[in-house]
Amino acid sequence: MISVKLERSKNFLLGIAVFFVTFVFFYSMNLGIVSTNDGSHYALFKSIIQRGEFKLKDNLKYAMQDTAIYKGEYYSDRHPGTAFTLVAFYFAAWPIKIFILPVKVGEFGEKTMDAEDIGIIAMLLLLPAAIGAGLAFMLYFSLKKLFGISSGMTLFTAVAFAFATIALRYSALLYSHILTASAVFASHVLFVVFTRKMNYKILFAASALLSYAALCEHIAVVLYIPLSLYLIFKLKEKLIDIRFLVVAVISSLLPISLLFAYNYVNFDNPFVISHFYHSTCSDIHGSISTTFVPARLVSHLKLLLFRTKMLGGFDFVSLFSSSPFLVLIFLYPLLVLKSETRENAYDEIFFIFSFLSGVFAVCLYAIPIGGYDFDYRHFLFVVPLLSVPFAVVLSRGLQYLREFGYGRFAVPAWAVLWFVFLTSIFNQFGHIRVYSYQTKYPFLFYNFLPAIWNCGIFLCYMLLICFVVLSFKKMGVVCRKSA
Repeated sequence: MISVKLERSKNFLLGIAVFFVTFVFFYSMNLGIVSTNDGSHYALFKSIIQRGEFKLKDNLKYAMQDTAIYKGEYYSDRHPGTAFTLVAFYFAAWPIKIFILPVKVGEFGEKTMDAEDIGIIAMLLLLPAAIGAGLAFMLYFSLKKLFGISSGMTLFTAVAFAFATIALRYSALLYSHILTASAVFASHVLFVVFTRKMNYKILFAASALLSYAALCEHIAVVLYIPLSLYLIFKLKEKLIDIRFLVVAVISSLLPISLLFAYNYVNFDNPFVISHFYHSTCSDIHGSISTTFVPARLVSHLKLLLFRTKMLGGFDFVSLFSSSPFLVLIFLYPLLVLKSETRENAYDEIFFIFSFLSGVFAVCLYAIPIGGYDFDYRHFLFVVPLLSVPFAVVLSRGLQYLREFGYGRFAVPAWAVLWFVFLTSIFNQFGHIRVYSYQTKYPFLFYNFLPAIWNCGIFLCYMLLICFVVLSFKKMGVVCRKSA
């Protein structure tokens, strides 16, 4: 018993240490607000905490062209989920605000932010860095527990998706993408757990998380299509249960109702989003028919998935060109056909179909290139879902090499994979500073020293909260037993 407790304590401390290192790594790469994209989120956040309203007014300077205009007033053109989350995070982390060190900001921040802003940003940027580190841990444990992948394979996969895709860049920025990606992946994991355990508390959390993802990025609503098909094929007659419908509907409405309320307050219509009133691109975003252009689907698929250049000769970061390790996923159909029994087949295909749904939806955009970021960030929210088929290919591929007497090729195969993996990481580092006005900040870790202190303070604060919550929970159990 003592040895088991010691082993658990060792694993817990190791997990905390790895999380902290990853957390610091992501946070140290930030340069504050870097563009009008995260500036638009920040403008809405600041308007809420300053005046308790959504009109930007004097905070327009952070958002500039990334705004919506309605009845002469300026609003953020972003979905409000990220700003709402930042507001909640800001007040939740308020007790440690005085301990947070300021960070070095880039040229955009120097032009638009004062000392108070920089202090606030230093605290807010803890959120995407922590979420990015948490996503890596979520990948590791879900692949290991749900899909039976070995520890070594799951560790490699988690590191690959955290550091060898553009998730690396967006874990250091105040964009919406890492929040949405984490919510989407967590919801998919919980839906798989629900179909296995039929626990309605898990269903509530899964549905709420997917709805939250849509609150952050509207395109996430397309994931309800693969979800519906997955539940129909996996649960069949169990879907008729009235409890399922009630829990799923109520939990889905809770987050998305915030969007309806936000739209109604600002634009007098709960079903009209801010993009319809875009201040500079209303001709493109003004309606569904102009936002989505099916005729460009094929050319956009080629660009976002494979190409390294776009029109005008600009460099472009596509999925497989920047993360070539992902080409292994194309072996998935072959490995599935070779397998006589696929215990997790529905679950794996659910993740793949959701990824494809997100990619196709984004490629229908009139402009899917991620603004001046020139990458595939618009469908980053579904990229972590590829971790499931990737880990399955990795695991089963090596298994087949051994089963069919090709075990001697395992070492060369790993060598090639590591080379491609390291190339993918190198590609991501080259994409951290992409704006022309960041070229005078070529070093990636300007905020390393503030990162160690700020992340350490935040981690201690979170551990303290967890300790208090668990203590109260334990006291409640003791009280119930004594009663």
